[in-house]
Amino acid sequence: MFFVSILFNFKVIMASNQKTFNTIYHLFLKADSLVTPMHLNTLKNLAALCPFTDGTSVYQARAIVKYYDTLVYVNSCEYSTIGSESKTINTPTKLNSSKEALNTLVYPNPANTEITISTEVNGAKMIIFNVVGQILINKELNSFSKLDVSELKNGTYLYKIVKGSSIIKADKLIISK
Repeated sequence: MFFVSILFNFKVIMASNQKTFNTIYHLFLKADSLVTPMHLNTLKNLAALCPFTDGTSVYQARAIVKYYDTLVYVNSCEYSTIGSESKTINTPTKLNSSKEALNTLVYPNPANTEITISTEVNGAKMIIFNVVGQILINKELNSFSKLDVSELKNGTYLYKIVKGSSIIKADKLIISK
């Protein structure tokens, strides 16, 4: 029962954050000048949250804030030790912006049972998380890898492609069967 309560709280928080983001985003779509400093401050606060516990609206807020500000928003939860005993990883802390990293592709997205990862980065790994930060898949990659995601249920997941202490790519992955 305790776990159900925690899960319900996560869903309420994520829904509230998404509603807040959507309200400001609709203004932004009408005209970017309609976004007031107060709206921008709300987006910055949302952008600073943990996407694993506060939802994908954190990433969406970061994208809009980037339009107004050059500051990069990252939460410490994205770079700390997470997961269970059998699936714990200390995630990298530096964003890699090399040409090879920029040419890294993950497709299709939304995916059904399989995704393809194309990268020029040797020795990279793909880590797929659920929204509460549990590692579901941790896979070594080669230059052209196919990854079975058929065990994942319909929904939104987060992924990182990493090498050493660098994040090659981080984004959301949608599974739709």
